[in-house]
Amino acid sequence: MQTTFKTTLNLILFILFCTTAYASQDKTQSFMLENGLKVIVQPDRRAPVAVVQIWYKTGSANESPGKRGISHLLEHMMFKSHNNPQLAQDFWQLTRIGAKRNAFTHRDYTFYFYIADKTALPRMLHLEAERMQGLYASEKSLAIEKKIIREEFNNQLSKDPFYFLDDRIYQKAFPDSGYQYPIIGHFSDIQKLSLQQLNHWHQQYYTPDNAVLVVAGDVNANEVFHWAERYFSPITKRRDSSINPQRTIKNNHLNMPRAEIHDVLPHRKDRSVSTGKLLMGFRVPSIKTAVPQQDAYALEVLAGWLDSGVHSRLPRALIWDRQKAQDISVRYSLMTRYDSLFIIEAMPLKNVSMTELEQAIKDELNAIRQQLISARELREVKNQMIAAEVFERDSTYTQAKIIGQAEVIDIPWSEDAKYIERIKSVTAEQVQEVLKKYFTPNNRITIIQP
Repeated sequence: MQTTFKTTLNLILFILFCTTAYASQDKTQSFMLENGLKVIVQPDRRAPVAVVQIWYKTGSANESPGKRGISHLLEHMMFKSHNNPQLAQDFWQLTRIGAKRNAFTHRDYTFYFYIADKTALPRMLHLEAERMQGLYASEKSLAIEKKIIREEFNNQLSKDPFYFLDDRIYQKAFPDSGYQYPIIGHFSDIQKLSLQQLNHWHQQYYTPDNAVLVVAGDVNANEVFHWAERYFSPITKRRDSSINPQRTIKNNHLNMPRAEIHDVLPHRKDRSVSTGKLLMGFRVPSIKTAVPQQDAYALEVLAGWLDSGVHSRLPRALIWDRQKAQDISVRYSLMTRYDSLFIIEAMPLKNVSMTELEQAIKDELNAIRQQLISARELREVKNQMIAAEVFERDSTYTQAKIIGQAEVIDIPWSEDAKYIERIKSVTAEQVQEVLKKYFTPNNRITIIQP
């Protein structure tokens, strides 16, 4: 008991120290260029490093039939520079100094990032401004990238034979929105996409008034603003304001399945894993759709309670006590433009059937619906969540990513500063309320892969 108290006290002191350390950093600053590009600077002077991220408010949810996968394919093509010598030179120079660069496509956004010595800041901004102005690629490189995307999918599947389960649960949970389609797209569509279509997509969405530029690290805000104005100001707005960037999504978390969905997939051809996997999902609000907004933070705390380590509620009940699962975890993201999914992912023990595992999860959820989380458990869960958040923000890259992810779904970056206080304010009653409100049979989607 004394050891637990000391551990908790040390944790609180560490959090206070880190919070004070972050408070002593230069303040986050932002400004808007005349062409609509929002620029945000997050100073962190602990290392001579600069992180540059540019976020576009377009992802797989924007895509229409026949173009499934165009966002991800364009992301690949944006690293091609055959017809732009300056772009090729910038890429080479950044590679020479050991810069890290990559990009990711999501349902709500596409973003590109660099991590390099702070002296490379002008070159990184110049490179992104060049890429915003146009797609410089050849038919040959397009054919190559299409093959690479297919290999990317095959590699993911070889690493995780259950890779496609996420796509299936999103398909079932969001029949009314673009979230139902896989981020990687449909190969039949990808094979038919042309450079002309990619150029049109680029012109429509890769425009300054549809982007957010985040720079973090050992940087000076005035210097960032200077270079941003120099390289990005000449780029004009191109997006048709009459186009709804999320035209395929209904922003209404009450539009949920009216009956329980239960989907058992065919047996896997790859039997490298001896047992199957179960995904149980509930369509829940995000920070954007929650009414009241505190529901999203209560769901975040619920996720932490159910799965914040091997001794949290679900692992303790289903792995250790009842011995029904060999692995169980929980996923929930409150930072989505529209509704989110609360997913419980589990694998049964070798001699436990999927039916037994599924029923055990339902029983446990029904049990916790009827009781309040204890004051001690709630306090420990919050402490673990806050500590994890502080550790995560030790990364300059993560600091920038948190800001960009919020802004790209139209959440002000200043809202992020309230995250810890919002988590602290969640009550046991609010956790129980979201359980009763959203974890109902008519909002449950279960996908099983034997």
